[in-house]
Amino acid sequence: MTDDRFTGDQAYLRGSQYRTPDKLADRQRLHTRYSTAPQKWFPWLVDQVPWCDGPIVEVGCGPGNFWEEGRPPVRGPITLTDLSAGMVEAAVARASAAGYTVGGHVAPAEQLDLADASAAHVIANHMLYHVPHPPDAVAEIARVLRPDGVAVVATNGERHFRETKQLEHAVFASRVVDRTAEAFGLTTGRPMLEAAFADVELIRFPDMLRVTEVDDLMAYLCSYPPIEDGDEHQIAELRSLVDAAFVAGDGVVEITKDVGVFLCRGPRRP
Repeated sequence: MTDDRFTGDQAYLRGSQYRTPDKLADRQRLHTRYSTAPQKWFPWLVDQVPWCDGPIVEVGCGPGNFWEEGRPPVRGPITLTDLSAGMVEAAVARASAAGYTVGGHVAPAEQLDLADASAAHVIANHMLYHVPHPPDAVAEIARVLRPDGVAVVATNGERHFRETKQLEHAVFASRVVDRTAEAFGLTTGRPMLEAAFADVELIRFPDMLRVTEVDDLMAYLCSYPPIEDGDEHQIAELRSLVDAAFVAGDGVVEITKDVGVFLCRGPRRP
């Protein structure tokens, strides 16, 4: 999927990949348009959580789609944090438009600048693999969570988007290194969470994609490194392989998804 910048290079993530919501939107569009799940991701995620009243924190909030599309039934102030000021601005606007009482600030996941045991819920949706040392962010989530609270931590597994990885490898070879599942995935993330929480429950999201538009898949592939840095020849070669995949699939490319959410209770105190 990516080179190492995607997992831990905070300057790249803040200054390029997530400086604005545009590249993330290209990836989210593929999931939204071509999901075969009976329920879309954000509403499904909301339905898995036993919500309770009290302050809520979202770490790595991105552009705020969770609040616009998921609409969790919560009361209480919401704090949105992200490395990117552009993301925080977009997220606060979306959550406010959805009717929530919300504030935001720029902060790394390892240093949230929030009081101990102050949040009824802490949400970390597909972002802990971006942190240089994920256990530090997990410990910070546990520190901020109330003893009776629930942390909501979503990520991917090793099989996620394996079909697109094959296309990428064919063009970019050794430059393609997907370390997201290694850094914090469904398998590797669990022991990190269990070190910080007494009870960790994994719920898997049943989904796969059936993509029917070449341009949407290309936009997805070109939204992250190394493909975003590819030259004209490499992009043309990739486009040729994508075209061939659609021909082989009679106009459809099926993509495996390996996604789930951890519900974490009983934060351990040092």
